[in-house]
Amino acid sequence: MPPWKPEPGYGDCADARRLSDSRVQTIVNRDPAARAHAFDVLAAALAAAGRFDAAVAAAQTALTVLRPEEQALLEPAIGQRIQLYRAGRAYRLTTP
Repeated sequence: MPPWKPEPGYGDCADARRLSDSRVQTIVNRDPAARAHAFDVLAAALAAAGRFDAAVAAAQTALTVLRPEEQALLEPAIGQRIQLYRAGRAYRLTTP
């Protein structure tokens, strides 16, 4: 996930979504192993742009395309991000 920081004046996310839907689909078609990650990143970008309903939908798609070996690690994390998006909050990494 991109390291968007919550500090004021840093990381204006209004233009965070630079990947179009067709671009995400291209990534997904070329590398099936990247499906969940591509939709997870898309969800974070949509939420950062204030499109929370679309972010929830993209994150739910990420959950549906997880490979078995990814489920234990990624399913809880994506689920937590879905809760953020439903609450109208974007996902942001924090710095130590």
